[in-house]
Amino acid sequence: MQHFKGCYDQQGKCNYEKHLTPRPHSVSTLEFGAVGDRKTLNTVAFQNAIFYLKSFTEKVGAHLYVPSGKWLTGSFSLTSHLTLFLEKEAIILGSQDIDHWKVVDPLPSYGRVLISRVKDNAV
Repeated sequence: MQHFKGCYDQQGKCNYEKHLTPRPHSVSTLEFGAVGDRKTLNTVAFQNAIFYLKSFTEKVGAHLYVPSGKWLTGSFSLTSHLTLFLEKEAIILGSQDIDHWKVVDPLPSYGRVLISRVKDNAV
């Protein structure tokens, strides 16, 4: 956690406010049918919102706003140049149902080695 010199009051609360520059394209999860009641599964709403914003992210960036509430979801993937903004008291809850979790493709791996070579044929 970044410490800001002089931002703490006598009760130990930080009074530093960083003002975010808004992105030109911004949507709320509510616009895609999300319900923050802790019970409704919101995976599709998050995925659809991110898919919609993805067309704007490469050019100028985008902003996905999550209002206060308890948002139950399975896995979803973020994209570059996307700000995921959670309002105060917004909580993203991971579903306890394993079927709601997409299997991620494995990344290429060269295994574990102690010593390796990188583009050098003279080793």
